[in-house]
Amino acid sequence: MSKQLSLKDLKGRLEQIPAAPQNLSGSKEHVVICGFEKHANAYLAIKLLHKNGLTLRKSKNLIDAIVAGSQEEAFILPRVEDPNELQSELSKLGFHVRIVTPGRNVSVRRIREKLGLTQEQFAVLYRVELRSLQNYEANEASGGHRKPAGLTAEYFSMIERYPDAMKRFAISSPSREEVFD
Repeated sequence: MSKQLSLKDLKGRLEQIPAAPQNLSGSKEHVVICGFEKHANAYLAIKLLHKNGLTLRKSKNLIDAIVAGSQEEAFILPRVEDPNELQSELSKLGFHVRIVTPGRNVSVRRIREKLGLTQEQFAVLYRVELRSLQNYEANEASGGHRKPAGLTAEYFSMIERYPDAMKRFAISSPSREEVFD
């Protein structure tokens, strides 16, 4: 891994090999590469990322950054047919990878009821504004389109998957006043 390929050299090597067909379907996946083994095969990793929709330049820059010592590189792959297979292939190539799935279609009411909590209990234990919780649930009940998104959806997904750990985290986290005093 001591020898880094220039983009021109890499492109030349890739052109010598029959091109692997790029995935034309699949979903966007959020990927984090967070290290590599000594035996890592950067060339094949770049080729695999390119196959899943990244440009050759971006694929090379990501792998170069990891090899050069970056703690982690996060990116979105446009067309991944099977996230588990992608993770397995990159792992076999010597890279430590996590596929980070954003929270999707989170049912706040279902999570709360599954935990056997009232709205007030849930709001207190998981440090969620009671009014926001009520709004999400009311919107769900009426078939509205306003659902938690982004980090909020991910937070509710984490509560669903790890309720006890998230409760301990929420309870032990400092309040805003403690952080900004």
